[in-house]
Amino acid sequence: MSGSVEYGKCQCCGKEAILTRTYFYYDIDCTCCGSIHNGKKTHFELIRHCSKCVPKEPTTIKVHLTASKYKVD
Repeated sequence: MSGSVEYGKCQCCGKEAILTRTYFYYDIDCTCCGSIHNGKKTHFELIRHCSKCVPKEPTTIKVHLTASKYKVD
């Protein structure tokens, strides 16, 4: 939807505000995102934050993988 605004709780400071989205991309061929960034399949983590906060890269990420794609030793 063009011109729409997201309002909610900032994931950085916890205040209710108009939110901006920042994406952090990882070179992981996951089945949860299905995104392509710079021509490569990637996983991303989304941080919704207010204009006063600068989001930090997550220290942990949640990834869904298809087990049949990977060899288990």
